[in-house]
Amino acid sequence: MSFIISKKKLFIFDIDGTISLDNRLFRRTKDVFNYLHSKGKHTFLVTNNSSKLPSHYIGNLTRAGLETDKINLISSLDLALEHLQKSGMKHIYWAANETVSKYIEGKGLLFNEDKPSAILLTYDTEINYNKLLKITELLHKRTPYFATHTDLVCPTDLGYYVPDIGSFIALIEKATGRRPDKTFGKPELYSIDKILSVTGLTKEDAVIIGDRLYTDIELANRAGIASVLVLSGETTIEIYNSSSIKADIVMHSIDELYEYLY
Repeated sequence: MSFIISKKKLFIFDIDGTISLDNRLFRRTKDVFNYLHSKGKHTFLVTNNSSKLPSHYIGNLTRAGLETDKINLISSLDLALEHLQKSGMKHIYWAANETVSKYIEGKGLLFNEDKPSAILLTYDTEINYNKLLKITELLHKRTPYFATHTDLVCPTDLGYYVPDIGSFIALIEKATGRRPDKTFGKPELYSIDKILSVTGLTKEDAVIIGDRLYTDIELANRAGIASVLVLSGETTIEIYNSSSIKADIVMHSIDELYEYLY
């Protein structure tokens, strides 16, 4: 083992496929977080999923029995909205489901189909052809184009994955030749920069735990942070063995992580 997990001060977790699957906690998730908090560790959840609000995750995790008052959550959606606000981009054409659309409006952004200052693509679970046509039109007008994240698929407890925003990005690229000018979720470093700024800790204090190689583990590698891959979500051991992206430690699930903490 290249590092001692129990010595870390900052634990950064993915949600879907890592600590839970469709609102069901893995067997020892509560034990892991209770132990970390009893030792004064900092815990953050970082999710790329922009089809749901941060309050949705916190509510579901609380109802599942996790004590969330000591857990901080960062979403790709909030990181994207913060960027738009700081950049002075207020009139936006966004593709989002109804719940997320209301959340965006609540952040003071204005929906604009005619002459927006930017396009924002989220993981729109209500995506339709008319939205794709409008994005295509605006991209041909050279409108700045942002997406919350790039995940190709989203894990479910149905026994299969469903298309995520990365599949939409690929479709749009085929039609327009354009990819997003900027994305904000993992493996981009926006979440890490924010976490280190808030906590005052360093990358040497941190460990990232997640189930995806090209988001969670790639983020750790880019940031120079220790990583743990769990095989309870998207990545199988066969995928891992054939990938050039490597984690410091590979485990079956967060249940196994509990044993490493002692």
